[in-house]
Amino acid sequence: MSTTDKQQIAEATVRSMIAKGATAADMRAALGKGAHLVLSGALKRLGAKPSKAGTVKGKFTAYADDTTFSI
Repeated sequence: MSTTDKQQIAEATVRSMIAKGATAADMRAALGKGAHLVLSGALKRLGAKPSKAGTVKGKFTAYADDTTFSI
């Protein structure tokens, strides 16, 4: 599976979870290993808006466990 395929799957998962009102912790659990990096990129590509500001850590943004998102 290519990186692009993985990104598309992650974006679809994140989009679905945002629609259900899932928290950042729920999304990280669903995405599995490396989720903090994948989640940040997927949220940026989707243009998702967080309910709380995240903390920029290098190449990704960390969000508190109880943060929700809207598109």
